[in-house]
Amino acid sequence: MNQYQEEAKQKWGNTEAYQASEDKTANYTQAQWTEIQGKMDDIMMTFAKYSKEGLTPESLPVQELVSKWQQFLTQYYYDCTNEILGALGRMDDADPRFRENIDRYGPGTASFLSKAIRKYCE
Repeated sequence: MNQYQEEAKQKWGNTEAYQASEDKTANYTQAQWTEIQGKMDDIMMTFAKYSKEGLTPESLPVQELVSKWQQFLTQYYYDCTNEILGALGRMDDADPRFRENIDRYGPGTASFLSKAIRKYCE
């Protein structure tokens, strides 16, 4: 188990969402993981594109993409409620590790995503 997986287990291992994710992902094949990663990359690259194009986090296309992100997380990992999504959005920009990972799609993508999620969850 890598450092991030261990940290996640320590923080959220006793939550329903964590257990659901463990159950749902336990039997994914390598091909499924590759497909899931590709879908995630597509969503994140679209956030980066929207940010670069100057769309605001409140704009309809961005808010629709947040909804798509929430549906993606629910489909492949756990029931991503607005409460969970909001917490993820705050972590995306506040935690340097998350920010660095998301900003690889384009500088400022993590902050843009965080603001879009905040608006979506209001």
